[in-house]
Formats: sequence, C-alpha cells, structure tokens
Amino acid sequence: MISDTPEKTIAFVSLPYASGHPSEDERILGPLMAGIQQLGHRPLVLAAGPTRADVDDEPGLVRLRSVQPPAAPTARQLRSALADSAAVVREVTELLTCRQVDIVCWVGAEWGLGYLGLAPAGARAILLSHQAPDASSEHWRQAVQYAGAVCLASPCLRRTAAQDGWDTTGWRTLPLAVVPEGKPAVPADRQRLRVDGPIRIIAPREPADVLAELLRAIPPNCTRPIEVALPVCDFDDPLRRRADVIAACEAVPGVRPGQIRIQPRLPWDAAESFLSQAAVTVIPAREPLPSRRVAALALAAGTPVVAYDHGDFPAVIRQAGRTVQLHEGAAGLWSAVDDLLTIPSMYASAAAAALRQAARNTPLRAAAALLAASASTAPRRWPVAADHAPLP
Repeated sequence: MISDTPEKTIAFVSLPYASGHPSEDERILGPLMAGIQQLGHRPLVLAAGPTRADVDDEPGLVRLRSVQPPAAPTARQLRSALADSAAVVREVTELLTCRQVDIVCWVGAEWGLGYLGLAPAGARAILLSHQAPDASSEHWRQAVQYAGAVCLASPCLRRTAAQDGWDTTGWRTLPLAVVPEGKPAVPADRQRLRVDGPIRIIAPREPADVLAELLRAIPPNCTRPIEVALPVCDFDDPLRRRADVIAACEAVPGVRPGQIRIQPRLPWDAAESFLSQAAVTVIPAREPLPSRRVAALALAAGTPVVAYDHGDFPAVIRQAGRTVQLHEGAAGLWSAVDDLLTIPSMYASAAAAALRQAARNTPLRAAAALLAASASTAPRRWPVAADHAPLP
C-alpha cells in the first residue's frame, strides 16, 4: 500500500537511538520507520553523537554535534551532555528546518527533547512515549503542553496516565508492530518442538529476583532445557544488573546440571530466531511494558506465550498461549506451560493463533495510526523554540 498523499519527511528525535538494540525506542521506531517507507514517506532520526561506525549505516540517521555523551551512556551522562540547551535548540531547529520536516515526533519528554518543544513553523508535533507520563516531572508537563498530539505505545500506558491525573482526552495509542525477521516453524516442526523443544525466556529488563522466582519454581518433572537470553542494550544497562541476573540463574537449586542455559548477550535482531525454536516462551514480567514486544516477537515466530494477565498481555496474547493471574505466581506460569505442552490440541490451537495475532502487528498499521494522529493536529505557526525558555 502506497499513500496517495504528497511525500512527507517525518523526523523522530531519540537521543539514545542505536539501530539493532533492544531498548524501547528502537523497538518502536524500527517498525514505524518501515511502515512510513511503505506509505511512501521519508523517516529521519536525530540521535545523540558521536557517530558510531558499527551501528550508523542506517539511511536517515543524523548524529547531533551538540549532544555528545560517551558511548553506552547512562541517564546521568546523557543529561550532562544536554547541559548546553541553547546549542541543542539551535542545531535541532536548523536540522528540522533545512530538512523541510513535516512531522516531528519527540520520542519521550526528556530523551526525545519533548520538553524543548522544537518544531519548525508549518510542522506538526507529536509526543511519542513508551513510558507512563510522570505527573511530577516538569519535562513531561512542558512536553505535553507543546505537543500537538500525544501518542502512547500501549493502552495500558494511557490508563495509567489517566489514573495519575492526566487529562488524556484526545490522546492516542499506537498499535503494536514488529518487523518479522524470518519464517515461523512449519506445523510438523512446531509439533516436534512441543514434544522436546526448549523453553526459552528473553529478559529485556526483568530484575534478577523475578527470574530467580521463576527458575526456583521449575517443576520436578520438567526435564527440558530452560534457556535464558539477555539482549544487548547499551543505554543505561549497567553490567551489574547483567551479572546479578546470571548469578541468580546459576544459583537456582534442585534442577538437573546444565538444565538452565544462559545466553548473556543476545543481539536483538536474533531474538525472533531464538524464540522460533522454542517450545514455548515464558514471560515472568511483573512490569509488563518492556516485555510486550517479546510477546509480539514470539507470536511472529509462531511460538505460544505464557505470561501474567496484566498490562497489555491479555490483549497481545489472546488465544496464542495462556495468561495466569499475578497471585498465582511462578507456579501458575509453570502450570500453564505444562497444560500447553501436554495437550496437543491446545498447543496446536495456540500456535495457529500466534500467527493470526502476528498478522495484525504490522508496521503499516502502526505508521498509518501515527499519520492519523498528526492529521488531527494543527501545524505550528511559529518555531516553538522562540516562544519559551527551555529548561536547563
């Protein structure tokens, strides 16, 4: 499908952006940019410098000279690099104007520079976030004020924002989208995986105690390999957390030697392939937002998912696996896994439903929703940078 509207340039401002990494900015922007290109428009990404030869071969990626944190910055280092806000305002405004940007998407109130409200005259401005708005944050207050539209990455975030006192009238949510990397297992292979395939877990941000709780509850009759992957993530992902997770996995008592296997640095572009060869994917997340895309990747691979029934998981998974109530804990997750793997008809139904669900999670659908949100806003009549004093 190609849009019949004139070609537009759509700029995403995301300081920590690095193509191929598993943080939420990249997981949102990758499918969105693919969908925007399918619609006949041009995506552009403004990210913090310096240029990174290993990940910066992506067309449309511009590194800012005015924001130069060290490689793999922490949040504190990125804030320090933003200290000269006047230089940031000048460079970003010049770039957006020279590139004749039609739509500016600030990917976050802080790391997307939404609090600066930068948009050239005539452009439309959208605040796009994968986090719940912080009612105590001046950055958030300003970003919402300057945005023509607010788009959140999930319905759960919008509900949370309303509960926190934000007026979410007119706010929108984007459909979940992934870019399939490979082909799902054929039905015969899927049934083979049901019989003897591994149980695989991707833990993007889960703390060590959440994984330890799950692994300690492995039933005595479970003899399959349990494989845990920790995806590579540069931004604000301290090595201490990774070491804690590995130590928690290795210290689980009562399992067969070698049953728990750890892949400490999984490239995100290999995540779907990793999940495609799993009998089932277990998502033990008690904070569901970072893991909903893991569920979507599993569905694209045709792999059933077991997770808790909170956040967006029930809507994402539907019939493509099982959800259990939080109070059932890790034992409930393993009970659901056992049901799926021991009842062939239930498993086959879940695997087929996974592919049906995945067919809805298209980049085109997400991009069309973003453009619809921008169409509901009025273009700026003046450069926003000139009408306020930015926060330091």
